[in-house]
Amino acid sequence: MIGIRTRSALSVAAGFFVTAAASVAADALMHATGVFPDSPETMSDPLFALASAYRALFTVAGGYTTARLAPDRPMRHAWILAWIGLVAGLAGVVVYYTYRRSRARPGMVRDFDPCPGHSVRNDWSQARQPASIDHNLTGPP
Repeated sequence: MIGIRTRSALSVAAGFFVTAAASVAADALMHATGVFPDSPETMSDPLFALASAYRALFTVAGGYTTARLAPDRPMRHAWILAWIGLVAGLAGVVVYYTYRRSRARPGMVRDFDPCPGHSVRNDWSQARQPASIDHNLTGPP
C-alpha cells in the first residue's frame, strides 16, 4: 500500500505532468502545422493570446487532475501545484533572460523597437525648437 504522503506527491506530480505534456504537445503541433512561426521569428499578439488561452486550459486540467488524485484536501494539493508552477515559470523567465543576455554580442540591439524603420531622431531634428525661456526669476532691483 502506498503511503498518504507518497500519494499526495504523486497527485501533484501527475498534475504537473498533465499541464507540461499538454502544453509542449500543443506547442509542437502549432509549430508543425505552421500556425506558429519558426523559432527565430517572433509571434504576433493574437498568436500569443491563442497560446495563453490553451495553456490556461491545460493548467486547469492539471489542477483538476491533481485534485482528483489527491488522497485528502484536494484544494490544498491544487494550490501546492499552483505554487510549484509559479516558481517554475519564474525560474524559466530568469533563465531565459540570463541566457539571452549572455548570448548577445556587443553592439547588438537588445531592446524591442516598436516602430522598425521609424527614426525618432529624424522627427525631433525637424521639429521646431521651443522659444528660449528666461529663467532669471530674481526680478528688477
